[in-house]
Amino acid sequence: MKLPSFSVRRPVATTMAYLAVVVLSVVALTRLPLDILPEITFPAITVTTTYQGAGPEDVEKQITSTVESMLGIVQGLKEIRSNSVENMSIVRLMFDWGTNLDEVANDVRTRLEFAKRFLPSEAGTPVLLKFDLSQAPVMFLTASADENYGRLNEILNDEVAEPLKRVSGIGNVFVIGGEERQIRVDVSRRRLEAYNIGLSQITQALAAHNLTLPAGDINVGGQAFFLRLPAEFKTVREVGDTLVGFHQGRPVFLKDIAEVSDAFAEPTMIARQETRKSALMIVQKRSGANTVKVADGVTAQIEILKKRLPSDVDIMVAYNLADDVKRTISGLTTSVLIGGLLVVLVTYLFLFNLRSSLVILITIPISLIVSFLFLYLMGYTINIMSLSSIAIAIGMVVDNAIVVLENIVRRGQEYNESSVDAAINGAAEVGLAVSASTLTTVVVFLPLIFSSGLVGILFKQLGSVISITLLISLAISLTLSPMIASLVLGKKNTSTRRHPVREKLENYMERFLAVVSAAVLEILGYALARRKKTVFVAAGIFVISLALLPFIGTEFLPSEDAGFLQAKVKMPVNTPLKDADAFAVRLIGESGRILGNEREVIFARTGSSPFGGGGMSQEGSHIIEMSFRLKEKNKRRTDKALADILRKRFSEIPGPWKIDFQTGDMMSQRMGGSGKPLSIEIVGYDIGVTDELAAKVKSILENTPGAVDVTISREKGKLEYQLKADRRKLSALGIAPALVADALNIAFGGRTATSYRAGKNEYDVFVRLAPEDRKDIRDVLDMPVKTPDGRSFLVRELVSADLAAGPLTIDRKDQQRFLTVDANISGRSLGDVAAAAESRIRQIALPPGVYVEFAGSVKEQREAFRDLLLAFLLAAMLTYMVMAAQFESFRDPFIIMFSVPFAIVGVLWGLFLTGQTLNVASFIGLIMLVGIVVNNAIVYIDYTIRLRRDSKMSVKEALVESARVRLRPILMTTVTTIFGMMPMALSTAQGSETWQPLATAVIGGLLFSTLITLVLVPVLYDIFEERLGKF
Repeated sequence: MKLPSFSVRRPVATTMAYLAVVVLSVVALTRLPLDILPEITFPAITVTTTYQGAGPEDVEKQITSTVESMLGIVQGLKEIRSNSVENMSIVRLMFDWGTNLDEVANDVRTRLEFAKRFLPSEAGTPVLLKFDLSQAPVMFLTASADENYGRLNEILNDEVAEPLKRVSGIGNVFVIGGEERQIRVDVSRRRLEAYNIGLSQITQALAAHNLTLPAGDINVGGQAFFLRLPAEFKTVREVGDTLVGFHQGRPVFLKDIAEVSDAFAEPTMIARQETRKSALMIVQKRSGANTVKVADGVTAQIEILKKRLPSDVDIMVAYNLADDVKRTISGLTTSVLIGGLLVVLVTYLFLFNLRSSLVILITIPISLIVSFLFLYLMGYTINIMSLSSIAIAIGMVVDNAIVVLENIVRRGQEYNESSVDAAINGAAEVGLAVSASTLTTVVVFLPLIFSSGLVGILFKQLGSVISITLLISLAISLTLSPMIASLVLGKKNTSTRRHPVREKLENYMERFLAVVSAAVLEILGYALARRKKTVFVAAGIFVISLALLPFIGTEFLPSEDAGFLQAKVKMPVNTPLKDADAFAVRLIGESGRILGNEREVIFARTGSSPFGGGGMSQEGSHIIEMSFRLKEKNKRRTDKALADILRKRFSEIPGPWKIDFQTGDMMSQRMGGSGKPLSIEIVGYDIGVTDELAAKVKSILENTPGAVDVTISREKGKLEYQLKADRRKLSALGIAPALVADALNIAFGGRTATSYRAGKNEYDVFVRLAPEDRKDIRDVLDMPVKTPDGRSFLVRELVSADLAAGPLTIDRKDQQRFLTVDANISGRSLGDVAAAAESRIRQIALPPGVYVEFAGSVKEQREAFRDLLLAFLLAAMLTYMVMAAQFESFRDPFIIMFSVPFAIVGVLWGLFLTGQTLNVASFIGLIMLVGIVVNNAIVYIDYTIRLRRDSKMSVKEALVESARVRLRPILMTTVTTIFGMMPMALSTAQGSETWQPLATAVIGGLLFSTLITLVLVPVLYDIFEERLGKF
């Protein structure tokens, strides 16, 4: 190897090269933004289309099915889902991860333009949306007021939202809830009939009289002037003075038939901070902006703005993503620092030589700092994935330097070489071995390229950061480490005095290592003398350990306690908003008493937001969404424990209502997992048949231990009057059904006819029948409908009314209707509950054309485990190939690979003893172990081969001598890796639950496989050497 020679002989050049890289890395570190997760664009496009006045079945038939059929052939489409709800169709197109959504979006837009000609004329223009995780809200603010509550929205929009939008990195700020100012036009039905005026006439007249129109241009005296006709309403009184028609030759003004008032819109949502009415502010950042800097900027600006607001206006931060980022990053940073200190301590305890320790420990800061330069060049952020990668790697970056230093010291002592020669020859001698051991660790991450879904996207970053960090450490161990060793190890320590404590510790450590060495050599000698028995015992341990699998639960992602608890309350479907809000106030009070000082604040939202659920969640006047911001983890019980307490106490409140909880799992929520972990889809067209089957599945889940909060997605229909048109009569009269529907929609649903400008704000001019004229079905039937030719008919003359229950939503998947039965998990693992439920569901005889399948986290878990199993097998194959190339042998790497099955044993025992589950994180740890556990065996077998070749030793002699010589570096690399990960395994900081299974898996697997490396691998080598020789 020429690298060690060049570095040792050119120390200044080597130092300057590393110094330049470190300086660039520090600069890069200062410019890296902080975020909770890597920037991710979900491979999904949503198309929303409004269809005012239509129920879910009409929306499905007229809008959703048309849009689906047009978009179902878009290239690269993986799945198409839709929700047909009142007044709106939501169609979601799902593509494979990594799809170029910009190209796909162009194709979708083209097809939507073609689809528009097949949609009803009353339908709105389809709107295309893409979701970028980095643009998700970073802050939620609540605002309340007393005297100024009526003006709260106006105050927030003008005096808070606008200044916040100027904060660097802000994308947008929305205000919802509170009172919305509105120019209300309450039309009298009696006067409509008296003046023979139609409601559509009123909306058309208002729009026509509130315009500013260009009137051409004129040339005067050689100068051109534009002509403009401003005709906008300047006062509310002018709205009432609008001419809406004529009756018996006399003009009819709006004020003659309607009450025009400057008032507030009827609320569709009521927000509360504790029990006080409030408004919500949603803050979004721009893509790529630093989450922490944006949130800090908003917080600072709010403190300034508070001084300018009316004294009764109170603004509170309900949720701040930056707090999660800071706590999570702080926890990981602490793990990195503690892990680094432990590695330093372990290294010194093994060497008891500051100079030798320096040679090894210089690897840690340089490897970690330079990794930030890689993050910057790749466009990554500092997030939980990248920082976790560094925390995982910190114990492994010294492994190569340990092996190199040990060999340099040994050559200096045994061959009496100078420090320069020992540094060059010692590093060169083990250069291929440490390169191979590093490559075996790096190649295990290559198969993650084939992992699909979000797991593959996230863990590719994890693998790339760990790989580059280890490759940097390899370069340091072959360049900087021998260079420093040649400078410091050759100098004699002139001090003859040694601190008594240090001397005592060193003696203890030497005696301990001597005892361990003697024990290992004795066990090895016993094993080599009884090879068959050793192999059978090892096989027995492996088989017995596999019996632990049924006792280790499985889940998709580790459940995290992020200090945020959410609950959804469902009242009876026809519950008015006012009554649901009153019940929300009661629940807030009960929650406050139950949680006591374990919570920070409680928020609630009743009804529908102006943005709607987007098909992602149910909304309506009967829905209450509650959010609980909890105290820090060390000041309260776990979120799941608190959810169980609330669930039990709330079950004692009588009434036809339901509640289910979602713990604040930040990781899954930020990755789009807002649903319950256990989800079962029932696909079939007939609503009655699938509802009956869903009830059976629901009963099974309710009787399955561990399943709680069981719900059916398709609620029992909201009572509605279905108006059936007499088509023959309408045709005979020359009346289109759309004319009747339009008149009723304006009368009872209301319509924004135009807008009223006051200053820089615009307010809706909303036309609707007066409240006293829309109390019951008789008012509907007595509603006059005016035709374009001036005739007038009552609705009862044109349609009949029947009371029925229609579905609130119709969900479709790949153009087939479906519904879901969902459940939360408590007290058991997701995999165990799913397996228990699945065995019972399979016993149900399914009706023709209906099928049942698991979805949600269960489906994601199974797909992820399938991909990770493939990644594990590919990692093992690639690791074998790297070793075969190094040893130029098929046999030796095959022997070394026996370390891998026993790493699995260590993983199983580690997860079992700590009560953790087998999930994506622990599976990634298992894949990592494939490349880690063979490293000690590589060093061991490589030295054994050298001894046999150079010293002509017998196989057994070489194996024992290799164990004696390589024991210290093997123990050092193992212990430093374990202690480097120990802080992650034991951490209680926010987000620690995500990485504890990975750290536990690596620690358990490494502990057990090290014993195998020192005992079973030598025995197998001896057997294969005797039976097969070199192969």
